[in-house]
Amino acid sequence: MKKNDYISRLLLILLLCVTGIEVYAYDIEAANADGVTIYYNYINDGTELEVARGTGYSGSVVIPESVVFEGNTYIVTNIGENAFYGYTGLTSVTLPNTVTNIGRAAFMECTELASINFPNSLTCIEGFAFWDCNSLTSITFPSSVTRIEEYAFDCEGLQKVIVSDIVAWCGIFFENESSNPLSHAHYLYSDENTEITNLVIPDGVTSINYAFPGCRSITSVSIPNTVTTIGKRAFSGCTSLTSVIIPNSVTKIEFGAFAGCTSLTSVTMPNSVTSIGASAFNSCTHLTSVTIGNSVTSIGDYAFNYCSGLNSITIPNSLAYMGYAVFQGCSGLTKVVSEMENPCELRNLQIAGVPDVFGDYTYQNATLYIPQGTIDKYEAMDGWKRFEHIVEGIPTGVDHMSLNNNIQAHDGIISISGLGDSERVTIYQTDGKQVATAKAYNGSASVATNISRGTPVIVKIGEKAVKVVMQ
Repeated sequence: MKKNDYISRLLLILLLCVTGIEVYAYDIEAANADGVTIYYNYINDGTELEVARGTGYSGSVVIPESVVFEGNTYIVTNIGENAFYGYTGLTSVTLPNTVTNIGRAAFMECTELASINFPNSLTCIEGFAFWDCNSLTSITFPSSVTRIEEYAFDCEGLQKVIVSDIVAWCGIFFENESSNPLSHAHYLYSDENTEITNLVIPDGVTSINYAFPGCRSITSVSIPNTVTTIGKRAFSGCTSLTSVIIPNSVTKIEFGAFAGCTSLTSVTMPNSVTSIGASAFNSCTHLTSVTIGNSVTSIGDYAFNYCSGLNSITIPNSLAYMGYAVFQGCSGLTKVVSEMENPCELRNLQIAGVPDVFGDYTYQNATLYIPQGTIDKYEAMDGWKRFEHIVEGIPTGVDHMSLNNNIQAHDGIISISGLGDSERVTIYQTDGKQVATAKAYNGSASVATNISRGTPVIVKIGEKAVKVVMQ
């Protein structure tokens, strides 16, 4: 159920409260050891009790392990749906070691609730259970908890979460075959918790969603081969994270997964990865090396936006889609290798403030390397043809960059150094028309043309082709 749908239901309950016609549905009532009346419903065929919504609770409430009613003893195992919802005078709750489940919205909007214990018997906390309990600052989960549902702890004051067992903790935050826990676990972990630096995620986990955003203490993460999806904002803002190994089971890296991981220096994606989501590595400013797997077909908007330390990138032949501003703000990018035989379209909104895929700095300063014989295709594509330096031939250990540096184009004259004697140089317009040709003498050649300033031309030397712009 979506958040808004559930809130609509709760507003109906609130309306009934305001109009004074709230109906309390409970089976029995009994006083606890402090004399506070607690209301209950029978569950599990009348063999157990859950705490029900009653006429109101305030101050400190202690829930007993069992209740004796009409000569029968019943164990209290559940806190029912809406049981304490909206009781703003409630300040603390003590749960017994018999409670296994806290129901949906059980303590929702208990704004003064500052203290609650989670017993070792507890296994499940349902959606919205502590939503808007803004006086909660610290909570401790036992290792018995295996399921926490959506928006369970949307608490503005929550600063610290303590878990007794790291393996059980991972079970809380991830989806695997045995559980379906919270997909918005960012509400459960604060950057104030500095206890964990090296995170080992256990086998069996298949999806990581919203799990550790803002966890500034984590420096390394080990992900098992059972994980197939690194989900939305899984590790965003983990500013101390320096290394991550993505296993070959992962097929998707989703929105903002590693955004703002400013200490991350290198990422290797296996060939199993097929998509990189929007802003996946946005603002990873120290990222200098990225290996994109050969199966990636799409890269979302702003995926590597402002990765200012990135100096080279290789785009696989499998790529079919690149979103807006994928490499915009990558001011250190000097080498772009495209293995695409048929270049994909580069998205450009052509709206002020929304940049093209690479941005002006990269188009002017980086060298684009493309497969042999494909320069006409790249020159015909918007975006790709904006690169001022294009070289045909994928680098294979030879320093192709020096070739580009050895070409000067000024005032209609193109000069090339570092050539072999008698090596032929041919100049073409971008439409393929030959402009001039010459042979090298004493390692250099000079070709006079009538090419005007600002016009791009193709300089072909042997099997290599380089795009330059007349200055």
